[in-house]
Amino acid sequence: MTAALAGPGDDLIDRLVGVRSSKPTYYAEWRRKAVSLEHAVQALHAVTTSLSVTSGGPHAVCDRLVEALVDHLGGVAAGIWFVPGRERTGVLRTTTFRTGQGRRRVDLQELAPQARQAAARVVETGGPVLGSGSLSDRLAGGRVLAVPMEYAGGVIGVLFVEWVEGDPGPELDDLVLCALGQHIAVMVENACLYRENADRSSQLRRAGRDLARARRDRLLIAERHRIARELHDNVAQYLVGIGMDLEWCRRHCAPAPPGVVPRITRAKSMTHTALTQIRGAVRELSSTPGGRPDLAAALRGMAVEVCSLRDVACHVTIRGECAEVERDVADALYHIAQEALFNVVRHAEADQTWVSLAVDATGIRLSIADNGQGDARLVRRFITERQRSPGCVGLANIAARCREAGGQLRVLARRGGGIRLTVTIKPPADGSCRRD
Repeated sequence: MTAALAGPGDDLIDRLVGVRSSKPTYYAEWRRKAVSLEHAVQALHAVTTSLSVTSGGPHAVCDRLVEALVDHLGGVAAGIWFVPGRERTGVLRTTTFRTGQGRRRVDLQELAPQARQAAARVVETGGPVLGSGSLSDRLAGGRVLAVPMEYAGGVIGVLFVEWVEGDPGPELDDLVLCALGQHIAVMVENACLYRENADRSSQLRRAGRDLARARRDRLLIAERHRIARELHDNVAQYLVGIGMDLEWCRRHCAPAPPGVVPRITRAKSMTHTALTQIRGAVRELSSTPGGRPDLAAALRGMAVEVCSLRDVACHVTIRGECAEVERDVADALYHIAQEALFNVVRHAEADQTWVSLAVDATGIRLSIADNGQGDARLVRRFITERQRSPGCVGLANIAARCREAGGQLRVLARRGGGIRLTVTIKPPADGSCRRD
């Protein structure tokens, strides 16, 4: 039997199985080696099973490994320490597991001096080190076996196994423990690579989404600019021509039948209003989306321009940091105020109007009030019933923009006459007024 086993690996086979003769005197040695091999297979199985947590990252793998080592090697504690400065594993902390105390992640300095000295000798010599002591100072009179964890021709860490002095210790010899150390090193490196690849894949997905968004934004900007050019070069020019013709008619129609001149004047005013809206749309379409507009300046300019159509005095009050308002919300507030002021100018028969915008930690509040002849109950009915008659399309647009901005719309009668329209937008969960 010995001749059949002879070969270059004969010494290794003898160390693993202990079979050198068929004499009965070697039966006890054979039994000891059989138990050792059984433990080795169980330990390898436990270590291999830890591959199932590779997706959880290197720390999850280390946690599972140290528990498996303690369970199957018969020790009271186990630990995995990684040499600092390595490309992937150098940032991992030492993972230890002690029976009855659970897992801990510590730095090398928190280990007992004997364990630190053993780790230094393993890194220096590249071989196993057996010494007295423990992984921590909590246990006196223990024994620690430290074996190297090798990867790509170098020692990347140290595997510790601790047991109480006097116990038989792990039923494995240093050769099998070194093989376990190399196996564990490969597993942890693979876990690190898996985490790196997952992070890079996530970055690539985010970059892909950003590129797709940028491509859509570029197409959107080009289309906005095209529409703005069409409005400016065609619709706006026609409105200018209509206004000039109406002015010519007003000057040359005297004497004219009763009611003609007021109608011409009103038509010219409506043409001017339409031209103002077209120019505002052109400015908005020509602007590049993504930045934060100057909402305060835009509201002031628009209010003065609209109210000048009927010589209505306009008072604008701005409080708070309007620059913190997100662009979509700012656009909605601007158009709500514009539509409300146009309604005041056209229908309310008012000579005073008040625009107020407040931005603070409690949210955003926009208010448009007038001293005209409007009926708040009728306006509320138009909004709630969402009628689509020519006289309430603007109110329906106001309500729709308010809903899209996540706000609440209220229409109340104003003291002293007129209507007060209020839009309130609460801040998001983080307490800011920005809606990113």
